[in-house]
Amino acid sequence: MKRGLFTVLFATVLALSNSCEQRLSWQQSINRNYGQIIDFDWSKQFVLKDTILKNDECLRVPIKIVSAIDDGVCDSCLVTYLTGASMFMEELQSDSVIFLAIVKHRSEERLRDIMQKIDSKRCVIIQDINDEYCGNKNLKKRNNSFSVFLLDTYNRIILCGDPLLSYKLEKLYVNTINDLIGRGGVLEGEYGEDVSFVKLRSDIINVGKINVNNKVPFSVNLRNTNRRPVCVEIESQCDCTVVDQETLEMEPGSRATINGFVVVEKEGAFMKYLFIRMADKDEFQTVVIKGIAVNN
Repeated sequence: MKRGLFTVLFATVLALSNSCEQRLSWQQSINRNYGQIIDFDWSKQFVLKDTILKNDECLRVPIKIVSAIDDGVCDSCLVTYLTGASMFMEELQSDSVIFLAIVKHRSEERLRDIMQKIDSKRCVIIQDINDEYCGNKNLKKRNNSFSVFLLDTYNRIILCGDPLLSYKLEKLYVNTINDLIGRGGVLEGEYGEDVSFVKLRSDIINVGKINVNNKVPFSVNLRNTNRRPVCVEIESQCDCTVVDQETLEMEPGSRATINGFVVVEKEGAFMKYLFIRMADKDEFQTVVIKGIAVNN
């Protein structure tokens, strides 16, 4: 990166930030924000150089740098900041990354004028119409004028802090982004081939002695030990075994319970089967439901 030019560009911007002693270190911020999912389900529009978009097309880019712009940043300083962001994005040389500057309380006309001066297709302004993102205190943003996160393809926070204002962070962002690009927007251990099956508390469920033709409940407990969300598909062997959900999305580290019931029409020992498959895998896990059916 061209540090000398960046330093000149952000001399004004840096003056807007609080002193280092008043801010959380970016290491602390990363530790406490890592893995949080940023929600983009709020009223917004996307301001590009020559158009205004109402849809979420820009959010389909797998890797995002999201910067919440403080109201105290004037338009001129915002132009300077976004010029630096544009330079940073050009250095990355990948269409898999986008820089999103989220602003509030600025007119559409002002924002379009800013974008005309930036002339960048990989830096986009999101107008936070009702102050739903910028006013969200639950994000635990750093206490400066530019609260910045690096998000993976699942919109999870990977890094915090502004790479445009810190050389160390700039290097960390570049290395992490290059790794994300090489792995389709996810970190090591999260790529399709790296995803392991969800953990089962038990793959054998003994419901004991049951009555013929009675509905007997059972439950299967799952845990996602992967570092990425997974989609689980549940299929029963036959109509006599019914589950309450056939697809299930699980966040990293989350637990879930599948409830169901089995009906046996004949006396004697029985074994019924559930097949649990990851959405992107051909292999499956088998859960056995067994017991003994008797007449009253």
